Amino acid sequence: MINELLVNQKIKAIGRTFLKDDLLFTNFSGSGVKCFVSGGNITITLFATRFDDENNRPYASILIDTERYDFALENEFNTYELPLKEGVHEVKIIKRTESSVSHMAIKEILVDNFYEIKEKNRLNIEFYGDSLTCGFGSLSTDPSEPFRTCTESFLDGYSYMVANDLDANYSAISVSGFPVFKSRWNQGFPIDSIADMISLASYHDEDTFQTAISWNNENYKANLVIINLGTNDESYFTIGQDWVDELIKEVGSYEEAMKHPKFIKNLDLLRHRILQFFKDLFNIHGKDLKVLYLMGMVDVSPFIYDAINWAIKEFNNPNVMHYKLTGPTKDSIFGAVWHPSKFMHRNTADEVLKVIRENNLGK
Repeated sequence: MINELLVNQKIKAIGRTFLKDDLLFTNFSGSGVKCFVSGGNITITLFATRFDDENNRPYASILIDTERYDFALENEFNTYELPLKEGVHEVKIIKRTESSVSHMAIKEILVDNFYEIKEKNRLNIEFYGDSLTCGFGSLSTDPSEPFRTCTESFLDGYSYMVANDLDANYSAISVSGFPVFKSRWNQGFPIDSIADMISLASYHDEDTFQTAISWNNENYKANLVIINLGTNDESYFTIGQDWVDELIKEVGSYEEAMKHPKFIKNLDLLRHRILQFFKDLFNIHGKDLKVLYLMGMVDVSPFIYDAINWAIKEFNNPNVMHYKLTGPTKDSIFGAVWHPSKFMHRNTADEVLKVIRENNLGK
């Protein structure tokens, strides 16, 4: 049983996972397990929700050392038998796609030999983000292509690339369309902020704080938190939002609306939500935590940067830094729905790695 493998340290969880009905659920992007094995073959059985929905079914990646196998989970239970060469191999089973559209669980791993996992101390990273961190559209090179899980890949996103290049452990909490404060894309959802998912092990649009699967933050202490949130917050403050349109109707223009007390009040709420997020993160991970707040992977308005910088200044902790990414160039290759392709993610990952190393954030 999968639980016995966990208890006996034959497999190790990657990211936030939970057991239910003899299944190990790995719902958040990038979550899964790893193990060290040997034998002639390895057989893996995975459970899926929404498997009959070709646009939203989950996708999994199975990595045997450096070789990667990608699978669409097209049935409720999916079994894969893969060959193993002679010797001991590291195997990772990772959910490529995000939790809000479909879920995945590991039912069984069958192999001749498991080896107890004894790892050196590694950097622990936790990522908080939106579609950019999910790897939304990263496998496409057609900006006109709509969202489909077949083109979404956390493994082809900057987060996985950064963690992999640093040989770090990682956890990721990311959902497309979600903000740190408010977004036009998820209004009316019971849980509407990534910052509020700080103690969740899974997420779906219908989840409330009472029904969602909780996560014990003692299970994973990060040394470094990387935040990439704010792109969707901008959408809450733009033309097309009822409250903004009402202000424009009252004062005559968007520029004047930005000076209105209601607009200023909402910006203040955004600033304080980021500030509270910092406080929550340090309360969980401890005073030695380092936080890197990224923005600019896609263009956003200056007031988003101002809000982040205000919160950092107010928090007044040298372990928190903000970095503005280079962002798209005239040569950038975009993926689905004008999201970054895997080529753009690689450029971002290289930039983030440079920042981490130059500022000693990986220690």
